[in-house]
Amino acid sequence: MNKKEYTEKYRRQVAELFSSVCYVCDKKYGKRFHFHHVRYRDNELVYSDFNSNDNYQLYVLPIIQNRPLDFELLCNKHHYLVEILKQFKPERLDKLFCITRRSISWMPKLTGTWKELFAHLTSMITFSFS
Repeated sequence: MNKKEYTEKYRRQVAELFSSVCYVCDKKYGKRFHFHHVRYRDNELVYSDFNSNDNYQLYVLPIIQNRPLDFELLCNKHHYLVEILKQFKPERLDKLFCITRRSISWMPKLTGTWKELFAHLTSMITFSFS
């Protein structure tokens, strides 16, 4: 088994800690899933500190196993959206959600959770990988 195959097998094993589904939309684990680092601890390395994705995965997967509450499993679309949204200050984020709620006709009928809103909003995002 080469390094890439080992890494993917290890990722699938760790994904089971998160029921192997995206936190937001419950999509089953597959290609282009990310373990989103919710809370960093002092002196933890970040993705950009590594020269390859496999090396980063081999570093972070044991950390995820030991501290799963510091991570969430996200599909690519929702991870992308989280990375964009976290760039906003809280007051701007509140305004973004407010205007979004006002702009979506079905919104007043929504009785669900922020998780459901987030899933709906990101379902409207399309990606182009070229």
